[in-house]
Amino acid sequence: MKHKYEKAVVIGRFQPFHFGHASMVETALKESATVYILIGSALGLPTTKNPLTAKERQSMITSWAVSTLEPKDAARIQFRYIPDFLYNEEKWKTSVRMAIDEKKGDKIGIYGYYKDKDSYWLHSFGWEHRAVEPFIVAKPNPEDDYEINATEVRSVLFKHKNGWETELGNRLPQSIIRHLDEWLVSDTFWRLVYENEHWERELEKFRNYPYKGTLNCCTADAVVVCNNHLLVIRRKFHPGQGALALPGGHKNSDESFLDCAIRELL
Repeated sequence: MKHKYEKAVVIGRFQPFHFGHASMVETALKESATVYILIGSALGLPTTKNPLTAKERQSMITSWAVSTLEPKDAARIQFRYIPDFLYNEEKWKTSVRMAIDEKKGDKIGIYGYYKDKDSYWLHSFGWEHRAVEPFIVAKPNPEDDYEINATEVRSVLFKHKNGWETELGNRLPQSIIRHLDEWLVSDTFWRLVYENEHWERELEKFRNYPYKGTLNCCTADAVVVCNNHLLVIRRKFHPGQGALALPGGHKNSDESFLDCAIRELL
């Protein structure tokens, strides 16, 4: 079969993989010889925004592919992990090009929903953008239908109420629900449940703050290097409880950033 593209690129965090993602991958398989699923935010500690590791996400998507697609189509999917490069977009784009082993003359299509101005990266590689329509979650009243989003799915998961499988049945493939059902008994999940509750309490403190876009909390960290070793600590509290971090914390109003860093270090 002659395909329009030699390579298709599907980039996402897939936290978790939902029907919108599935539709995008299926479209890419119809038009492309090889589909590269690039799993973003791949190397960080699991957080409420990125709760699943790259390996867990690959396992979930593979399970969906094996249970849904023809074997010959599932075999045309390649996975690559893409870490975040904060404040260095060129390095991130280079890692994407390297991940698919881009060669001069390759016919490449990049698949994605151009949701808003933050989707500009879909046009940043010089590849043909194959626009996909958003998956619409149907409600009893058609006026209440809405575009699927993973943030809402994660919110349902972190509430961990009985019946979540039914509630998410119109948003997640059954193979993904089965994986999540196992994940919901893990230590990582429960750490993130408590972390999510922490964030909700913190946000509640500022619910009535009148200048939402200007609220800044000041912190300071200490960078201590000795004999080519960097001093790190394990966080005692949420968020990121148990994670390695630089020693630091919130700055008091009557101290400088330097004083804050020294106080937290000592």
